[in-house]
Amino acid sequence: RPLRAKSRLLAHLADIQPHGHDWAQLVFSMTGAVRVNTEASTYIVPPSRAVWIPPRVVHAVSAIEQCDLRTLYLGPELLAGKAWQLGRVLEVSPLLRELVLALPATPDPAPPESREDAERHRGIEGLILMELRRARPLALGVALPQDARLRRLCEAMLHEPGRHAGLQAWAAE
Repeated sequence: RPLRAKSRLLAHLADIQPHGHDWAQLVFSMTGAVRVNTEASTYIVPPSRAVWIPPRVVHAVSAIEQCDLRTLYLGPELLAGKAWQLGRVLEVSPLLRELVLALPATPDPAPPESREDAERHRGIEGLILMELRRARPLALGVALPQDARLRRLCEAMLHEPGRHAGLQAWAAE
């Protein structure tokens, strides 16, 4: 199947270690905020937003708070074009949210039992693709610096924001 869904409950501060996929991925949470890190950017997204991750982009996911994480995996042929080769934050419409909930969220779901079920599934997939094409991109990503020393400091601020009481202590570090 060229479009698959997965659900996963993540506890507060749970991490999914850096990894990549041959397929594109849409990451969002039904409840709770998540942080998605790539080599180029860090995205902090609330439930009404999602992160588009192109194929073969290494990424990690962290639960900022307890969350009900949803992931769509999309075959590379489903959303072609230059815009889909870049990671970004997308708005999740109420319709897209409900369509994702309607998909089986197990890694290898059983095939539809009837022709009607198969048609329904294909219809849901088609509507998801339409909603993704219509989804408004949002500027919620933060580009990380290329300088290795500054990048380490920025990553430390993201992982341990309370390590220093204020900006002066961070600047001293």
